[in-house]
Amino acid sequence: GVTSVIIGADTVEQVHENFVAGDITLSDGHVAQLDDASDGMCLSVRKGCPGGWVDDDDGASTGMK
Repeated sequence: GVTSVIIGADTVEQVHENFVAGDITLSDGHVAQLDDASDGMCLSVRKGCPGGWVDDDDGASTGMK
């Protein structure tokens, strides 16, 4: 079988709760890799968007699935 954590959070606190529920521990090296990969990125999650898609200010579409 496959075990997975499905994350559906509205707040930073809920993200933390979901991460802890997954019983996952990341090494400092893994955290650094994730920080490097996401450097300069910005995520905006908006509720009530059809299909989870929103248009950015520049007209590009961003998927929030």
